[in-house]
Amino acid sequence: MLHLDNILFSYETRPILDHISFDLAEEEIVALVGPSGVGKTTLLKIIAGIIPPESGVVKTRGKIALMAQHEVLLPWRTVLDNVLLPFELGGAKKIGADCHARAVALLRRFGLANFLDAFPKTLSGGMKKLVSLAQTLAVEKEILLLDEPFASIDVHLRERLFVLLRQVIRENKKSCVFVTHDWRDAVSLADRILFLAKGQIVRAWPITDALRKGYRAQAELLDSIREAHSMYHPLEAV
Repeated sequence: MLHLDNILFSYETRPILDHISFDLAEEEIVALVGPSGVGKTTLLKIIAGIIPPESGVVKTRGKIALMAQHEVLLPWRTVLDNVLLPFELGGAKKIGADCHARAVALLRRFGLANFLDAFPKTLSGGMKKLVSLAQTLAVEKEILLLDEPFASIDVHLRERLFVLLRQVIRENKKSCVFVTHDWRDAVSLADRILFLAKGQIVRAWPITDALRKGYRAQAELLDSIREAHSMYHPLEAV
């Protein structure tokens, strides 16, 4: 679904991404982790076509939906109308019944059935994240790029959300790359974790269902990620 080959990007004179290469398979979920400021969000923007790389190639098989780190919810629109907003921005003169039904179904699956007519100012930070996620999924793009999608979401709700997201991705044959600072989120949701540091992918870990269910295996993996953080960014690892 996605192929990156030798992506290079610098900010002014400072190298950010140094020949990044990886592939994303259909229905695969990849987590990008690593110290702050290493270019995780920049890499998502390059994949989405928002900013061009200095060199390298991005090839995609399917359309891309990007969920930004900060929610893009218009305060004068209801929750449902905000989820339908991408259809209007895409040029739709009239929102079809199927699009409307899909948006409502997603909000219900996210536990927001009673907030369809609510306005963003009445929502908690976690609820706004859920609306933004529903907004991203509703347009039915094949490749999802999610930047810190679980920030502000209660830890117990996250566990249910991981199951739901995996179901949605499998049911609709989507693929996903998401950025997170919480290694536990990466272990719980991803099929593969890529660790970025010094502009490169320096470590990679495959995640299996057996690993997700095994406490000892999870603990060992988290220790390995923690060790990588300590090696490349000692202060952040404290």
